[in-house]
Amino acid sequence: MQAAPLQPEKTAEGLTALAEAQSLVEENEERYREAELQRLRGELLLMEDAPASEVEPCFHQCIEVARRQQAKSLELRGEQCGRNKVRDQRGATCSQRHTAGPPKGLTLLI
Repeated sequence: MQAAPLQPEKTAEGLTALAEAQSLVEENEERYREAELQRLRGELLLMEDAPASEVEPCFHQCIEVARRQQAKSLELRGEQCGRNKVRDQRGATCSQRHTAGPPKGLTLLI
């Protein structure tokens, strides 16, 4: 299954869905995808040109939750997205970079 690309015209809809999902996480204490919810929220806020003071906590929460769950891949993805946010200054989102594949000459070890 491939993730759908984030669509700038649907950010408000996406943020609403993520808020509902986060409510379910809190209500049911089912935290399996909590780190990813925070990362996606940060991505959508970036697409809306939200201030850094609103975006950065999303990536920090993603990393903290992933560490608590010992989910190294989610931790690294949150770190990469947060770092790229600063570098890109609202350029391509992390999800867009991930679907583009690895940079030329880079070998991924799975």
